Amino acid sequence: MKSTYFGSNMRRWAIEAHWFSPIVTMLVVTAIAAPLVLAGCKEDEVVLETDRVRKLLTANTWTMQSMTVDGIDKTASYAGLTLKFDNTHFTTTQGSPVWPASGLWTFAEDSGTIIVRDDDVEMTIQEINTDKLVLAFTWTETTLGPGRLSSTSGEHVFTFVK
Repeated sequence: MKSTYFGSNMRRWAIEAHWFSPIVTMLVVTAIAAPLVLAGCKEDEVVLETDRVRKLLTANTWTMQSMTVDGIDKTASYAGLTLKFDNTHFTTTQGSPVWPASGLWTFAEDSGTIIVRDDDVEMTIQEINTDKLVLAFTWTETTLGPGRLSSTSGEHVFTFVK
């Protein structure tokens, strides 16, 4: 059987296409896959430390577990103390006089370790995670209540749990 022009060109194309086919396949796969891979590559979001701490502060109503003044246990003086933060405000129960019933707060700097209340009390966050918050501040007044001291000046350290 004699080969026709169409037949011989088809055979030649089939032979050439045989080795060419994997290259074409790889190019097509690459053309389809590249945009998909690149779409999934976005820059990691930068989370500021103040944002991370704010999220932890505002996630819970914090209940006092213990409290010391200059290392001496004074937990009984603030039995029932709770503390709740939102983005700019706080509220407390059973915290008077060292904790106002409510107020404003902000971070003193970008590290998220110092909170300043609107009564100018600076509190250091000694520890914070999803379950525990430890705040320390210096209280400069000794106040008298009915028949007892309401507050004692010194370094106050409050440990709260969620």
